[in-house]
Amino acid sequence: MNFKETLERLHNSEQFKKFKSENEDAYLHSAMFILDYETKIDTQQFDFLIPKKNKIAKFMINADVNFMIDENIMGAGDEINLDVQTEIPDIEKTAKAEAGEQKIKKIIATLQNIQQKQTWKIICMIGNYDMLNLQIDSQNGAIIKKESSSLMNFMKKVK
Repeated sequence: MNFKETLERLHNSEQFKKFKSENEDAYLHSAMFILDYETKIDTQQFDFLIPKKNKIAKFMINADVNFMIDENIMGAGDEINLDVQTEIPDIEKTAKAEAGEQKIKKIIATLQNIQQKQTWKIICMIGNYDMLNLQIDSQNGAIIKKESSSLMNFMKKVK
């Protein structure tokens, strides 16, 4: 699985062709890939902003291509540059290297272009409720930011 191949599959689907003919101004503003090592079920989603309608079309690409229109457009970014050089296998390799000996259970990779800086935002779910967060340049694969945290930090103690 990678960005360019999945996008090409989407562009060749009848659902997308019909959508694009009805929404010529729509543009890709984010893409999300989920690699689940426990369930072995991977997910790909491409979100297209429809400026004239102020809505987002969310395309889920699995065995079939399905989409839905969402009226919640919180934080819509700029148009994605489709010439992505850092692909999903590159992200997976970088995440595993950064996690070291820790076993990754799931990788959530989101491609966004915010303020003309296109990056992959990566969340790696690691055993024992730990998370590794990475921000990777979509063109050269350089790590821009790295943070580790625990889901337990977000839990509220109830008495």
